[in-house]
Amino acid sequence: MQSQFIIAGNWLDQMYPEKALHNLNKALEESEKQRIHHLMGSSHLNIGICYNQLEELDKATDHFQEALNLYNEEKHGFLPKTLFNLAHVRAKQGKLSITDDLYFEGKELAEKNKNSDMLAKFDLIKGLYLSFDLDMVRESFKFFEEKGMYADMEEYGFVTADLLEKQEKIRDAVEFYRITVNARRQIQRSAFL
Repeated sequence: MQSQFIIAGNWLDQMYPEKALHNLNKALEESEKQRIHHLMGSSHLNIGICYNQLEELDKATDHFQEALNLYNEEKHGFLPKTLFNLAHVRAKQGKLSITDDLYFEGKELAEKNKNSDMLAKFDLIKGLYLSFDLDMVRESFKFFEEKGMYADMEEYGFVTADLLEKQEKIRDAVEFYRITVNARRQIQRSAFL
């Protein structure tokens, strides 16, 4: 089962979520047979991430919700990550009232666990979708850069730029496209080291 997660992770790193789905569905099937709840949750969480990348938001929502239900039973450490991903997808779907509830629940958990990475991500959700505060979004990216979270900078930089471009905030969009390109360069450099 672990090998399925490793292979899926490699596919995701190479930006092939459709190929990762094959391995993650196998992992889900195996974890369901063995009734290992945290691995069932991890399978659903990662399947949701794949569907989010494929812009199949309803399927992503279903899998994130399944992961959330499983993790809630055990008060698992991936609860904040799951809440963040679900909040992000719900925001992309325009379900801002639900996003707001998920944001507050996730932020409270992240604060309780002193999880600064997740706090920065929840601030990103708030700034980008709930309060429309680009300075808050910039603070999240500053944190990501300081922590070397280049994959997050690349992914969320593109999401932010794309959203701003659709709102015809071209200058701001260009700023976040640049962040995306710089993050990608950092990732490529680290691959050569």
